[in-house]
Amino acid sequence: MSKVRLQFSDVPTDWALCFNKECPLHAACLRYEAGKALPDNTTAAMCVTPKAGIGSDCKRFRIAETITVAAGFKSLFNKVKHEHYVEMRRKTMDYLGGETAFYRYRNGKYRLSPEQQEWIHRLFGRYGYTGLVEFDEYHDEYRFFDNGNHATFVR
Repeated sequence: MSKVRLQFSDVPTDWALCFNKECPLHAACLRYEAGKALPDNTTAAMCVTPKAGIGSDCKRFRIAETITVAAGFKSLFNKVKHEHYVEMRRKTMDYLGGETAFYRYRNGKYRLSPEQQEWIHRLFGRYGYTGLVEFDEYHDEYRFFDNGNHATFVR
């Protein structure tokens, strides 16, 4: 995957930044990368304190890794048989957190993490639909959270 340039607008608003260039982990830390992306005219931000730890024992260290997220799936169910449609859609809606979240994912406002994409592929496979899962767009983004929290991927 190519190196994605981190824009400060990509950083979640509640994300603690790090500015400790003396830390031996700073070159691989997403918090440090986010701190470097802070606009020059910003005078205050939420930050990791020295009490987080030093080096490999830092409690706030977050590996700077990118993932491929999917945005939108407006035609996902187009080729699903009527007999499967309602149940598959309901299961997807439940998995994604309800009707409002479902439509935000469907319309591309929320991004699907690789784990969420895989869950949808497995659901389709259980109903015999292989090769049908196509999302509208794909983007490489930094992974801020492990849990696939949709708020991570809001643009």
